[in-house]
Amino acid sequence: MAGKTEIAVQVDPQMEEFIHREMKRGSFASASAYVEALLHERFEDEETLRTLEQELDRGLADIEAGRVTSVEEAFDSVRAELGLKRRRA
Repeated sequence: MAGKTEIAVQVDPQMEEFIHREMKRGSFASASAYVEALLHERFEDEETLRTLEQELDRGLADIEAGRVTSVEEAFDSVRAELGLKRRRA
């Protein structure tokens, strides 16, 4: 187990049965692999949430500092980047 630490986890019988069903479905080679995959997914979710919160904080700081763009300007910028012309109403 190079680079990994072993941790013992106790689960109730229902959870054990669930893990074994997941293993039988062929998704995971072992209970350890299943739990590790769940933890990895949760870790990635937390990292994504942290990044989103940082971006939101940065956006709110921009708003408070008056660094804003109107919706029209934002769409014009996207259209220009995509090489699209503005529709006439």
